[in-house]
Amino acid sequence: VEQARPTGCSDAGSYCGIRDRKYPDARSMGYPFDRRPRAGVETLPQFLTANMAVTEISVRFTDSVLPRTRSGSVGNALTFA
Repeated sequence: VEQARPTGCSDAGSYCGIRDRKYPDARSMGYPFDRRPRAGVETLPQFLTANMAVTEISVRFTDSVLPRTRSGSVGNALTFA
């Protein structure tokens, strides 16, 4: 996707791509998503190493932008049950 880059950004770099822009962009998704698995790996349990963990999550889209808190972060931090 070819598009002009925004001139300024004070938001987190943790979005998949550039916020409010087309997705996917040309940037790498990062480790381990930008690498091929070891030879013989065909399942998730085979892929995992000692420093990895798996957990179930729920992603909910709310179509809202929350105001920044005093610390500079937005109020919708990740929480795990």
